[in-house]
Amino acid sequence: MNNDRQILLINKALRSQRDSFLSELTKINRFIEKKLANIKKIMLYQNEYSSNDNLKLSKTIPALHKNFNLFNKKIDKVIEIEEIEIENLKKTQKTMLDKIEELNQKIKVMNQFKEKSDLQKRMESEKKEQKYLDELTSTKHIRGQS
Repeated sequence: MNNDRQILLINKALRSQRDSFLSELTKINRFIEKKLANIKKIMLYQNEYSSNDNLKLSKTIPALHKNFNLFNKKIDKVIEIEEIEIENLKKTQKTMLDKIEELNQKIKVMNQFKEKSDLQKRMESEKKEQKYLDELTSTKHIRGQS
């Protein structure tokens, strides 16, 4: 790729796409943190509820004890669902990280193309300058001898 404009446009597009993925990744990370905080709150509530001294009566009466067990099972189910959602979010997070790494590699390649193009331009410029200086020296030498 020798066209600098084309390289810059591709580079800009890749960076834009990477930035959008990074933004999405930030949202996923926040969502995971919220889910983890929710699980902690639910577990804390469940522990407080089950260890409460006021539940002595509920634990001794069979019908109330059955409700207590059903409540704990529902809480466990909610926690399980939250954990499954976290696992799914982590998979999405991994996919996003892979895409971001892929884009970083493409950006690196585009930067290498840009550096190569810049080097070629400098070399061509130096060759032109050297050719000009050679011609100037040759012209001075010919005029000096005539």
